[in-house]
Amino acid sequence: MKIMAAPEPTRAPFHMPAATIRPASVRMLVQSGGCLLAFNASTLRLQRSSANSVLFLANPSLSLDADISTCIGSSAAQRICATIKEQPSSHRPVLLLGLAMGPRHIPCDVALHIVGCEFVLECFRAGAPELNGRLIGALRNALERLREPENLQGLLDVAVKQARLISEYDHILLYRFDRKERPVVVADAFRSGLASLRGQYMTEDDLPPSIQTLYRQTLIRVIEDTEAPEIPVQESSGLPEFDTSSLMLRSVLPAGRVYLEACGIKATMLLALVVDGRLWGMLTFRHYEPRPVSMDERAIVRMFGEYVALQIAAVTRTNRLRIAEQAHDFLHHFLHSQTDIASVPRRIRSEVERFAHFVECDGVGVWMDGTWATHGHAPSVEAVPRLLEWMRESDSVGTCSTDSLHDDATELLPALPDFAGVMAIPIATGTKDCLFFFRRERERIVNLAPLGRDPQKVSGFLQEHVFGYAHPWTTEDQEAATQLRAAMMEITGAYHQFLLREQAEAERRQKLVNEELTHRVKNILAVVQSLVSRPAPENRPFREHFTTLRERINALAFAHDQIMGEQGGSSLRTLFDVELAPYQLSPEAVTLNGPDLWMEGTVLSIMTLLIHELLTNAAKYGALATNAGQLVVEWYHDLASDMWHFCWRETGGRPIRTPIRQGFGSVLLERAIRHELGGTATRDFLAEGVVIHLAVPARFLLQRPIENTQKNKPLPAPSPASSAKKITGDLKGRRVLVVEDQILIAMETEDILRDHGVNDVCTAASVSEARAFLTDMHPDIAVLDLNLGEGTSLDLAVLLRARGIPFIFATGYGNRGGIPDAFADVPLVHKPYTGSGLIKALQTACC
Repeated sequence: MKIMAAPEPTRAPFHMPAATIRPASVRMLVQSGGCLLAFNASTLRLQRSSANSVLFLANPSLSLDADISTCIGSSAAQRICATIKEQPSSHRPVLLLGLAMGPRHIPCDVALHIVGCEFVLECFRAGAPELNGRLIGALRNALERLREPENLQGLLDVAVKQARLISEYDHILLYRFDRKERPVVVADAFRSGLASLRGQYMTEDDLPPSIQTLYRQTLIRVIEDTEAPEIPVQESSGLPEFDTSSLMLRSVLPAGRVYLEACGIKATMLLALVVDGRLWGMLTFRHYEPRPVSMDERAIVRMFGEYVALQIAAVTRTNRLRIAEQAHDFLHHFLHSQTDIASVPRRIRSEVERFAHFVECDGVGVWMDGTWATHGHAPSVEAVPRLLEWMRESDSVGTCSTDSLHDDATELLPALPDFAGVMAIPIATGTKDCLFFFRRERERIVNLAPLGRDPQKVSGFLQEHVFGYAHPWTTEDQEAATQLRAAMMEITGAYHQFLLREQAEAERRQKLVNEELTHRVKNILAVVQSLVSRPAPENRPFREHFTTLRERINALAFAHDQIMGEQGGSSLRTLFDVELAPYQLSPEAVTLNGPDLWMEGTVLSIMTLLIHELLTNAAKYGALATNAGQLVVEWYHDLASDMWHFCWRETGGRPIRTPIRQGFGSVLLERAIRHELGGTATRDFLAEGVVIHLAVPARFLLQRPIENTQKNKPLPAPSPASSAKKITGDLKGRRVLVVEDQILIAMETEDILRDHGVNDVCTAASVSEARAFLTDMHPDIAVLDLNLGEGTSLDLAVLLRARGIPFIFATGYGNRGGIPDAFADVPLVHKPYTGSGLIKALQTACC
């Protein structure tokens, strides 16, 4: 906290010395504005009296132990006893106005207190009748004016103006106690020549906390003349301690008298404003001349104060209702006009300005889902970790706030150098999501008693300018924060319920995907198992059988890539194009007649294997084995049977004869077409060539135009063994680095490279292992598995390119997804790859 002194030398705020602070219950002095009489409730004899009682009531017979009739007169005594009988006990005094007292029947206003085994009479001079009429008229007018304001500040401004009209005191100040019980002037009214203290603070000297509880009980306190000598109270011997705390005439503590005299105040009246059972504030009446106050005035002012308190409670409740409605509208805005609950965090951040309408602030920030959004004057995201830590350490279930970081949260000062106050509101359960309101520093003026000095004063006070504080957070701010938190809890609760449902649904979908993946993998493994378990034809070399088996598996992999691609299938013509591409045939060698057909799922797998097998046989033994051979494939739709009919006709090839044994192609024709598709298949071995007829149900084949986009372009199929040539010239003697995390694939790659003349092969299972190799060796070329268990090999690709080492990518994915544009020129081979495909890609990279 920083303090800038007033123009004159300053000193620490005055506090009452401990030795002079005595509870009011042990004081034996009363003010001189009236007299005090205390009678034994059983004997009705006087046992205590102020020393001025004889003169005040003009009764020489008044003395200790005298009976009540002797002291105050028989008629007054009868009325007093009747009142006691009607109200045997009361926490508040009973007022008896215009009571004729003593032998001279002096008109007095009497306050009757019944305390334990005695009753006390406080006697005041009766007010003039014309004064009473004026006060009632002023009160009636004040009550009408107090009904008009609809907001709290407007009500307080009216209250101080009407209080001055009723009382005619020089300066009326309305204090409100902040959340730390510090009195702040929220409204005042004054005569000319005085200055306003609105918005300024008073010290504890003005209203010590030790007597605030007393004011809450008695509601009103009057000091008519701070300079008048006080009157001692005489009492019979042996009486218990006398409690004057509830008396109107109770004396002034010495420190309080010193404070009032130092401020030039000669008379004062304090009126407690109790709202909902809590001391909300005080109406303080100050006068710079002595000011007698009649019982009528006291009663009128007390009634006025109680009505002000009721109006404060009413406006507060109205304001609380308004805030609740505002919070409800805010909640409705998010929950009922929200089309997508998943976008709640984004919308809350985008509409952060709406929060500033709830609580007065310089800036507001919301932290939600790890993102910081602000409005107005608010700190940067770097301050959020310290704010969240401060909230956590505050151990507050609801909101937490401070109007002085210097006093309450010094750990936040480095993160919030431009702010003095912050209020934090958790907006979700079990998360760090939070709403923050920020207030900048405001100069705070504290009014002190001069106490012997004569500096430049403002309305009798010495002023200190205090820094390091923000405008305090009020009860209304706290209530608004509570309402806002409730609304936000409901909004974020709905959002997190949505997330839980989404998580459960995602887990369910993931389980289904895993089960489907397991099913498909097992089916693929079963198909592969069936391919490898078929016996090799007699007299076929093992190497040739191995190559044929690999090509069948590659064809199956191609079909799987098409099924799992973005389009979920492939067209018939695309399938023919891919399978025919490796043979480099003349345009006249193959003729395709028929509309393009779309295939998915099972039919695509069967047709891919079937076309691959038929073309392989044609290239080895049939029409495509000679330059003069021709292949014609035609298909059409038969409406009557709702079947697609295919005719495969080979001519001009080598002489053929009916095979003795049934090969894999025959099995596909006779079993797969019938068994899995419900179609038919026939094959005839004619002198000019083989002829095959197929019929496939139309439900498996869809005639539609197929878009040819680059991202959906099918992968090139591997070359069959008949067209593969061993390429050794460019790679023989080269050193090759293979980065592959699957040991079986790595071993197969090593075998392919060695079969093609590469003898120096280094294999690494990770990027880190490859980097270690590169510190000691310089490969001529590298094969990089794009997706490794620990991530990708892209960082290694950057390193190899920087060193000028060519490389290729290998992947099991169906396209170039995941490869940056910077490596668009790098050759790519797809798993499972063939030897010729791998060698060709390596040669391309070396060029």
